[in-house]
Amino acid sequence: MFQIRAFNIRPTPAATLLSGMLTAGLALAAHPASAQDDALHNPDADRYVLPPPSIQALLETDKNYASLNYISPDGDHFVVPLFTELSTLELMSRETYRLAELEIRPQTDRLWHLDTYGIYGLRFYSLSQRRFVDVDLPDDAFVSDLTWSPDGSRMAFLAHLPSGTEVWTADPESGRARSLSDARVLATLGTSAGGQGQGPSRMLQWTPEGSLITLLVPADRGPEPPRNRVPTGPIVRRTRAEPTPTRTFPFLLRDDHDETLFEHYTRSQLAELAEGQPPRLLGEPGMSESVSLSTDGRYLLTTAIARPFSFRTSYRGFPRQTSVIDRQGSVVATLQERPLREGRSDPDAANRDHSPRAFTWRPDGAGIGYLQRAAPDGDAPQPDRVMLLQPPFDMEQATVVVESDDRFEEVTYTRDGSGLFARVSRDDQSGLAYWALDGDAANQRMVVDFHDTDDPTELPGDLLTSRTGNGIEFAFTSADGLSAYLLGDGLKADFRPQPFVDRLSLADGSLTRVFEGSRDSFDRPLVPLDPDFNHMIVSRESVTDFPDSYLWSAGSSMEPLTQNADPFPAITAARRIDFDFERQDGLTVQGRVSLPIGYQDGEKVPAIFWTYPREYE
Repeated sequence: MFQIRAFNIRPTPAATLLSGMLTAGLALAAHPASAQDDALHNPDADRYVLPPPSIQALLETDKNYASLNYISPDGDHFVVPLFTELSTLELMSRETYRLAELEIRPQTDRLWHLDTYGIYGLRFYSLSQRRFVDVDLPDDAFVSDLTWSPDGSRMAFLAHLPSGTEVWTADPESGRARSLSDARVLATLGTSAGGQGQGPSRMLQWTPEGSLITLLVPADRGPEPPRNRVPTGPIVRRTRAEPTPTRTFPFLLRDDHDETLFEHYTRSQLAELAEGQPPRLLGEPGMSESVSLSTDGRYLLTTAIARPFSFRTSYRGFPRQTSVIDRQGSVVATLQERPLREGRSDPDAANRDHSPRAFTWRPDGAGIGYLQRAAPDGDAPQPDRVMLLQPPFDMEQATVVVESDDRFEEVTYTRDGSGLFARVSRDDQSGLAYWALDGDAANQRMVVDFHDTDDPTELPGDLLTSRTGNGIEFAFTSADGLSAYLLGDGLKADFRPQPFVDRLSLADGSLTRVFEGSRDSFDRPLVPLDPDFNHMIVSRESVTDFPDSYLWSAGSSMEPLTQNADPFPAITAARRIDFDFERQDGLTVQGRVSLPIGYQDGEKVPAIFWTYPREYE
């Protein structure tokens, strides 16, 4: 499966303009003087009031369009989520526990946003057949954690039904969806952030046999523990002996009962689900945060929260335990026990930290890769190292793959494990290093030199990566293994993006431009369809053209695939005026006026101004 990381760029022009015009319309609808007069004579004036029908129509218009960016491992099917940001007062008002920055719905055992909005529908697109297939999902449900099976024949996801969450699967050929098991899933800690499902799931993993591993509500959990209204003692808060700068967190734990509730609704049971069979439980329940299956399907790399909790920080700072367990649920090895983290970290702490970090399965199946700086040894250098841990996963037996005097920020292997890329940093600059592991592994080759990352117009692009269906990342390389690819925003001096793809020679770091978007439209690479970039899915849009996905072929031919309809054609056609001016302190400020639909020159209309500097220190 190939997947390109999303760019941080502006939304579609129509959506941007719509947002501003809706804000203006809603603000102008509630005129202060008329609202005050109404309140004096109308007892219902303080109730909810709907906006004018024209504004309602805009809000209720389906904004979804097809973007072909989540491809199946077989290279043919794309899943297209249908997303809504709208909810109802009834859904939003249900009981919610806010514990250590987690917002949990106790009635359904999931995060509140999975109860209120998100993905409500799915479609599949077949590239070979050039057609869409709609998925038949249950009513009043949202879905998340979309995960392709290894062969691309099925899509698994979490179905957030009104009464609870289950694991479902869907067939991309027919669109038929069905429940894999009625076992109750716990979707509080491990579920994909935001419920979007555009990346790998941390709690839904396909096995080579076609079963699915996930997190369930433990059978022995019992009812929610009641709060004892009689305090066991006074509330005591102790400060640290040394200054400890701390962020402001919402919804921290307040007392012992909050701690009990947090564990009650995050403690899960790792289990394997197969159609027509009862769940096969794996090991003992714990507060699992992520689960990743090895490429051979024999082991699971897990991270779980542990006590003690804290009243000063969110759950992100709670202790963590990283372990390897086998498919029978037995703990094979404990790799790391991270202590409680409170307060802001020292900016230089990363250079002094010698604990292992960034555990992940290698895509070639060689074992677990991780990073670790060498421990102090007198005046000897302390290089940063890429390590390899193989069964039985004894940390004392880990071996050094490569090392560098520069700090490793991110490491990515090729799919076959023959090469290793690392983003390395030195003196506030960043570069891309490469090692050929099938030769002299000690030979560090800088394929992208160290460069300043503050000027976005000079950025060389990031290494293009892909993922397996279960989310194991690897570098996307050419068929002959001699080149990798860099993907960049291509921001120009006027801050207009012109995305590009460059072929990067692993021999000498030379670059060959494979693709560059047009200056007249915004052409964004989505998914390469072959290792040599002969074909690729590209999104194209402009100020007047709604986004569509195209089949790009070398030689610049572009075949439209999705034929998306603009849901707001009148707004897209509205006039905009771009301008700039110099502020009193000499700063040049860019501005845009979006004129109301039907505006006549010289007409004075109400306006809302939104200002923010493009760059600031």
